[in-house]
Amino acid sequence: SRLLQEFVEKVSKEETGNLSVFRTQCMSHATEISYFPITSIIRGYLQFEDSDAEDVLKSKLEKLKSFGLEKTEIHFIGSLFSLKYEDSNTQFFDEAKKKQSIFIALKSLFQKLSRVRAVIFCIDNLQWIDPLSKEFLSFLTEDIEHEKLLILLAARQKT
Repeated sequence: SRLLQEFVEKVSKEETGNLSVFRTQCMSHATEISYFPITSIIRGYLQFEDSDAEDVLKSKLEKLKSFGLEKTEIHFIGSLFSLKYEDSNTQFFDEAKKKQSIFIALKSLFQKLSRVRAVIFCIDNLQWIDPLSKEFLSFLTEDIEHEKLLILLAARQKT
């Protein structure tokens, strides 16, 4: 934790403007909350507030279009926040297809962000990661060798 914090602070000071740092941590009480660290990063990036109404959240998610995300990708990301879109067919997908589409949308988001500026993606306390986030991180690392994306994961040894 401290090592990650020091690394992020040092790199952030040296690379102002050319770098996006996304940092979050898994929580012991959230091991059964699907995509917890991923949604935490998106919440922070888009400045979601607990008091935001559904239309405000949708409006904030629409900002992702500026990175080239498709409407359907935004809808799948929105589904992680229990948002429903009238003009979307995402609710008709079976669970396996929905999971695959969410993975593709999230990977697309992080790849497109990394094409604008380098991205450091830090997740601490990985020992408490939920199964879907763990699976997504594995998916995210496939075929990204040409992206400006650094993924740092830290875990404590279980005792």
